[in-house]
Amino acid sequence: MEKKGAAALRWLDTAVKGVRFGPDRAAARAELEAHLEDKEADLRRIFPDMTAEEAETRALSQMGSPEEIGKELARIHKPWLGYLWRASQAALAAVLLMLALTVWANVMNGISTLGGWYEYSDWVGDTMPGEQRVELAPVLEEARVEGCRISVPWAFLDQMGEEGHLEAVLRVSSWCFWEKDGRQMEHLTAVDSEGREWINLNNTMGHNISEQRFISCEPDAGHGPFYQDYRLQVSRILPGTEWIRLEYDWMGRSFSLTIQLEEAEA
Repeated sequence: MEKKGAAALRWLDTAVKGVRFGPDRAAARAELEAHLEDKEADLRRIFPDMTAEEAETRALSQMGSPEEIGKELARIHKPWLGYLWRASQAALAAVLLMLALTVWANVMNGISTLGGWYEYSDWVGDTMPGEQRVELAPVLEEARVEGCRISVPWAFLDQMGEEGHLEAVLRVSSWCFWEKDGRQMEHLTAVDSEGREWINLNNTMGHNISEQRFISCEPDAGHGPFYQDYRLQVSRILPGTEWIRLEYDWMGRSFSLTIQLEEAEA
C-alpha cells in the first residue's frame, strides 16, 4: 500500500469524520481508501507515464465530494446503534441462538437459506398468457461491500416472443443488523454479454423510455434480522444473451455480480 499524500488524507478524514462509532469509521475509511487505490491503479495502467501524484489527484476528483459522501456515511452509520450492539451482548447471544434453531429447522425442512419459511413459489406468482418461465441455475457468485454479502437466492427468465425478462431476488445479508439496508438500489445498473446496457428505472430523466432497457430493484417482502431482499427485474433481454452483470457504484461503494442465463438442471 503506497503512502497517501496530504490531499488524499484530508479527503479521507473529511469523508468519515461524521461516522462517530469508531469501528464503523475505521471500516468505512478502509473501504474508501481501497476504492481510491483501485482507481489510482486503473489510471496508471491506462496511462503508464502518469506519476503517482497525478493518479492520486485524478482519482480523488473521480471519487466525488467528501462532504457529500460524509453525509451519506453518517446517515447509514447511526452511532447509537453501534453502542447499543456493544452493550447488548447477552441479547445478541439469545438472537444468535434463535437464529441457529431457525436454521436447523429450515435445514430439517429442506430449506437452505436464512430466509426462514419464505419459498420462491410464493414470490414469483403466475406467468402471463403465452409466457414461458425458465428457472435459472443457482447463482454461485456473491459480492461483498462494506460488511454486507450480496447474493441471488433464485432467478427466473420469462420468455415472451423475441425478448426475455429476468426476475430474481437480490439478498443483502449482514450480521450487523443496522447495516443490511444501507444500499441505494436505484443506482444499480446492468450490462449483458453483448455489451448492451440497462439504466435504472428510477433514473429515466433525459432518456427516451421507448428506446431504453431498464432494470429495477425494489425492497421485497422477504426480510429478517440479518437480511433484506430486493425484487430485481431486468427487461428486454434478447436471444443469445449468455449473462447479465449487475453493477453498483455510488458514493465510494461498489460491487458487481453476474447472473448466468443458464437453465437449472431438472
